[in-house]
Amino acid sequence: MLIIGMLAYSIVGLLFSFGLIHGKNAGKEAYAFVFIILLLLGCCVYSGIVAVQNWIISWPLYVKIIVPSLLLVSIIIISLFYLLKKRKENNENCENNNLNDMGEEK
Repeated sequence: MLIIGMLAYSIVGLLFSFGLIHGKNAGKEAYAFVFIILLLLGCCVYSGIVAVQNWIISWPLYVKIIVPSLLLVSIIIISLFYLLKKRKENNENCENNNLNDMGEEK
């Protein structure tokens, strides 16, 4: 509740600073409106998370083991490819710099 209240207060502050609302009463109404909208969105997100949790819990045990394992392996492989690509680019840049340094007269 506290986070939603602070977020609503920030949004209403932005509306004031952009000049979209004027006056104390308009600020109160905007705060109430934004607070209610954020509460409804929070409830929808929470119910969605619970639905996904229940769906995952309903999976058989072997799927619960295989899916996270595949995700972990794929993250590791993608990270390795990214690091190898960066390393190759750095080596090429170093070689190009060394060739340019050799070609210059001193």
